Amino acid sequence: MDASSPTDPGPDAAQSDDWSGDEWITVVRCLRRVVPYVDVEDLDRTAAIQDEADLDSQDFIRLMAAVVDETGVVIPEADYPLVSTLADLAAYVAARAPLV
Repeated sequence: MDASSPTDPGPDAAQSDDWSGDEWITVVRCLRRVVPYVDVEDLDRTAAIQDEADLDSQDFIRLMAAVVDETGVVIPEADYPLVSTLADLAAYVAARAPLV
């Protein structure tokens, strides 16, 4: 698959300031359900979500539940290490989201 395909944000997407892709909008919407005061423009997409958004373990679980509610993508606990950054979470959701 080409790194620029819409289902894979690719390595440069994590560094971009563009939060406009569907997967980013979804992740931000889910994050804001858990942490409404978060300033996404200040977040490093490649750093740990819990550190960047100041989430405790319960907040992280609420974020995973928000992703399920928003996208239908279930993230099993065993996959939590795969979604530890915003970029990883967006890529995970994009790769597994049901096609509409």
